[in-house]
Amino acid sequence: MGVILEHTQSGTSLNLGNNVVWVDQFQHNPVPQTIETGLDGAVVIEHVGQLAGGRPITLNCGWIKKELVDQLIIFKNDLAKQDLKLTFNTDTFLCTWKHSEGGVLVTPVSEQTIYGVKDYFSVSLFLIEK
Repeated sequence: MGVILEHTQSGTSLNLGNNVVWVDQFQHNPVPQTIETGLDGAVVIEHVGQLAGGRPITLNCGWIKKELVDQLIIFKNDLAKQDLKLTFNTDTFLCTWKHSEGGVLVTPVSEQTIYGVKDYFSVSLFLIEK
């Protein structure tokens, strides 16, 4: 099945393959806290509540062909395709592009002057859970 990125309104989906690694999957902390030192020197710890959304989703897709890279760039740059559904293993996440991180980072595996649809690129996706 692979990792699927789907535009929620149109149903258009892209199969990212089986070699996708979610690099920050276990680094999100939905319970923010502040830690301060009181006037008497005692530590004051305050839990602010639980965040709803905002979880970063950074996916290293490994090597993928240019034709899929082109489709990802179209998804990222289309304002109407910002609402996404990510299926990773058996879990589903509603998310959007994290444009502050670039959304999609593409690096050619082999530099050349002209790239064809079957040339490979190393790709990372930057999403954020809604």
